[in-house]
Amino acid sequence: MSQLFESVQPLSFALDYHVARHNLITSNIANVDTPGFRPREITFENELERLGGSLPMQETREGHLPRPDAPGPGSMRVYEETWASPGADGNFVRLELEMSRLQANSVRYRAATQMVAQHLGMLRYSITGRR
Repeated sequence: MSQLFESVQPLSFALDYHVARHNLITSNIANVDTPGFRPREITFENELERLGGSLPMQETREGHLPRPDAPGPGSMRVYEETWASPGADGNFVRLELEMSRLQANSVRYRAATQMVAQHLGMLRYSITGRR
């Protein structure tokens, strides 16, 4: 990727993560009546723990680039949730929980797309001198 767009890379990962999470959540909702189905979730938190529990800012030079060891798409992990108790048919999906997760994920995805749009708008302005 061009150095001009390197600062968009963390936002690109955020978009990829939220699309993958949306797909998992909708799969969970679609299987709400499947006997014995266990909902799945996706995370990259283990990668954050490896980096010390957070991603502190590290200025490498003027203009600050993202850390090279920041989490990327390869660090996402899909797992089956096992904490809930099953319903009468052995299905572990809780529709209310999945719908709230879907809504929260949608809000975060929209925020990430707005940040990408603003960043690209700033790049366009810096190149052309106008909006």
